[in-house]
Amino acid sequence: MPFSDSYYPLSISPGSSRGPSNIEKHKVTWDVIPDQYWKRNDEAHEFIQGVKLHNHRFNAIDFIIGEMKKVSSLDIGCGPRGLGTSANIDIAYPPIIPDNFQIMDGHELHFPSNTFEAVSLLEVIEHVENPSQVLREIYRVLKKDGILFLTTPNSSHISIFIKYLRNKRVRIHCDHLHTWHWEMLAWLIHNVGFRDIEVYFWGYVDQMKREGKPVKLYRSYRLANLIYRLGFRSPMLNLNMFIVCRK
Repeated sequence: MPFSDSYYPLSISPGSSRGPSNIEKHKVTWDVIPDQYWKRNDEAHEFIQGVKLHNHRFNAIDFIIGEMKKVSSLDIGCGPRGLGTSANIDIAYPPIIPDNFQIMDGHELHFPSNTFEAVSLLEVIEHVENPSQVLREIYRVLKKDGILFLTTPNSSHISIFIKYLRNKRVRIHCDHLHTWHWEMLAWLIHNVGFRDIEVYFWGYVDQMKREGKPVKLYRSYRLANLIYRLGFRSPMLNLNMFIVCRK
């Protein structure tokens, strides 16, 4: 690794007879960075510029339910909803058992390769230990041109910034292991091999109230709704992001 301390043990102080000076050390570590690093960085920026980003609010769940019913599909972390027509999996039994339910971990899917035409991963990826491994398994079991539907909380929502400014800390969910800005998550999905990545934003308070969900009307949520009604469009105004991509 270019910046690993293994180049010079920490026990060797800079400038000692057993190791290089501080300036020499930084020069050596800088020189060992391969040119591919910079090319890869440029590739990432070009990729993000090409991702289709939709700033209008979108009812993702209704769309996903309709699409999942049309094809052979798998719902990972299904809970009681069970959107998969062929299989629904979770790591524990939900209170209501959906059809075609199996106990299974998304890190190791016990299905043959090229099995499903669609996979849903809804509000799950932030909970798993190894998101890349789960995405690789999904890629494996999807057929060619198969679709992945993924939702996760939007870490750039305006409420997060307001809470930070007020309290000088970021409030987290105790059972969330990961959080992403949409660009970082899109890049992770791209690196697994998915293509035609599109990012939508959804899960705003007005919609959730209409659906009968219990929602605390934080002042930051009200502010986000007001800004949206005034005609401004930004990912910061929505609680969740929804990503659609193909194998």
